Amino acid sequence: MSNHEVDAIDGFVAITDANLARLAKGCFVRVGMGEDACWVEIHYIDGDRLIGAVHPELSVVPGPVHDEYCAIASIRHEQITALGCDRYCFC
Repeated sequence: MSNHEVDAIDGFVAITDANLARLAKGCFVRVGMGEDACWVEIHYIDGDRLIGAVHPELSVVPGPVHDEYCAIASIRHEQITALGCDRYCFC
């Protein structure tokens, strides 16, 4: 069972300063909303920048994660719209 606080609005783990500070290699974060949303698997953290692989297969319905041929994204904390804890990663 998770110790994460869940956001009542969207059902994902709440985006708090504490949760953002715990992000690490292997964590998944969502950028954008609706049809424009994409999930990014963090590979590297450089200060306030997160660099990782984009996983478009996770944007429609939960499914297997494929590492081959993923685009690389560089994002900032303020661009994150959801955390993948307990869905795509288990921290």
